[in-house]
Amino acid sequence: MVTPNLTFFIEVSLFLLFLWGTARFILRPVLQGLDERAESIDRAREQTEESTNKAETLEADYLKKLSEIRGQADESYHVARRDTLKGHIEAVADAREWADQAVAEVREEARGLVEGQRTAIQDAVPEIAELIASRLRSGRSS
Repeated sequence: MVTPNLTFFIEVSLFLLFLWGTARFILRPVLQGLDERAESIDRAREQTEESTNKAETLEADYLKKLSEIRGQADESYHVARRDTLKGHIEAVADAREWADQAVAEVREEARGLVEGQRTAIQDAVPEIAELIASRLRSGRSS
């Protein structure tokens, strides 16, 4: 067994002094640094979560607005297309009406020409008949 003597007490007291000095000047600053690091990591994690939540909210708002804008664009497109189609149909109807009027005018003019020629032919029938008859007579006499 160990007999306590003065050397033993000096060694124990030096060891306790060493433990106290190590705890006070080495472990305390290291533990404070670790605690500060853990706190900064926790703050960074909280900020990251807040930023993530904010980003998700902004993305949801963006997608909602994008959907609304696309809906408005689709509606504007359909309105413009309907208006263009309506204008096209009206233009075709106007062109058709103008063409029908032009055809009617040409037909009326043609009818007038036909009637004029018919009257001229009917007026010329006696002369033609007389001419044919005179040729036939002259042909028999030869």
